[in-house]
Amino acid sequence: EADVKWSLPLIKRSSERQYILEPITKVVLSPNGNNPDKIPNEDSQDIEFSAENLFDNNRFSGHDIVENGPRVNYGLRGGINDYQHGDVTFLFGQSYRSKEDHNFSRQSGLSDNLSDYVGKLGYSKDSIFDVAYKFRFDKDSFAVRNNTISGTVNYAPVHFTMDYVSINEN
Repeated sequence: EADVKWSLPLIKRSSERQYILEPITKVVLSPNGNNPDKIPNEDSQDIEFSAENLFDNNRFSGHDIVENGPRVNYGLRGGINDYQHGDVTFLFGQSYRSKEDHNFSRQSGLSDNLSDYVGKLGYSKDSIFDVAYKFRFDKDSFAVRNNTISGTVNYAPVHFTMDYVSINEN
């Protein structure tokens, strides 16, 4: 397997904030069919395609199955770092593979040539407050496949974390 990752961070600074816009592309080349039927799939059953693993070479959680075949992962990352009011960040992307991979279930968002869209939008203020919205949208209809909203307040001695997860019934 070989991969090449390219990104071009575009940064504009002022006295009060910094703006960042970064297109990212990762090309992964590997042969098709690296998963022999003789190896039972016991540890790679659950796949959660998200903004966190958009640029991973292998999205399977275990070692029994590996992601294979040529593919391109691409997205746009950016944000505004406001020195006084906090930081806003985002990531939005998708994956393309030359051949459908039937090791991924229909519900994973990765079984077709084009994946579902994944992304993340976040806001943080110093190390005291952090909130993030993560999502996966259907590639054809933009229907919501899953949503996660998480928040953290860390004001010593109190540390409070909240998560809300909404997953498509399939």
